[in-house]
Amino acid sequence: MTAQSFLLRAWLVFSTFTTVLSLASLSEDVIAWWGFIVDLVRAYRSLVDGLWGGLFGAFSLDLPRWTHDYLTLTSLMSTSILWALSRAGEQLHIGARSLWAVLRDTTLEFTVGGDALEHFTDRAHERLPAPMRPEAEAVVKHVARSTKTTGLVLDGLLAAAVLLACAILMPLLALPFLAYRDRLAHRRALKMFAARRAEIEQAGLEEQERDILVDAMVGQAKGHESFPALARLYHQAIRRQLVLYYAAVASIFLGLVLLNVLGQKISVALATAGAAKPS
Repeated sequence: MTAQSFLLRAWLVFSTFTTVLSLASLSEDVIAWWGFIVDLVRAYRSLVDGLWGGLFGAFSLDLPRWTHDYLTLTSLMSTSILWALSRAGEQLHIGARSLWAVLRDTTLEFTVGGDALEHFTDRAHERLPAPMRPEAEAVVKHVARSTKTTGLVLDGLLAAAVLLACAILMPLLALPFLAYRDRLAHRRALKMFAARRAEIEQAGLEEQERDILVDAMVGQAKGHESFPALARLYHQAIRRQLVLYYAAVASIFLGLVLLNVLGQKISVALATAGAAKPS
């Protein structure tokens, strides 16, 4: 086992245990916890209250203490999603996706089609007859221009803000939002490819040059045709990882509830037996 794998497993154990304690603390008004479980919840609360209380106090905020449990829970859920992103990437052999990679690919890239236009330029230079005519060179440069616009920058920043809000307040909404951003990116790319192809066809080029450039742009568009299927597989893999994680949390919490019931029955039985002893 590598050091990275060991640290990941240690974090999963810690995250699962802390998530269970967060649920136990939140449900204290519903469930009368017994014995050492109360001690665990109190120890957990002393840590999270110190953390969130100090953070909120720095901004002169006085929030109810249940928000400490809720924010701890959402933080742990968000880290579990990041773990699922990484595991899904490994399973599909597309590489582990860091938080920065997710933000870059879904919100902060600010362009359309990724590096497809760079590939188009490379293919055009490989296939156009040399030496390339200045007219053809100008068309290639114009067609491969950046798609970055003020609107895309604003859209990306807004999407990043929404994703951050989901991570803090409602992590389960982050995955549907990421899936939506993937679909949006695909639609934008196809629309861009069609527009750039039309520009090539309308340019004053020789027939051979036009056919080569159109074929190069069509090749880039076809390269994106498999993206929706890959995105679906990717998000399915993410959901599978999260189901396993949440199933483990639910099982441990249920076990804690059963242990609590058993412990209370034992305590009552011991108290009854002690009271029944002759003095």
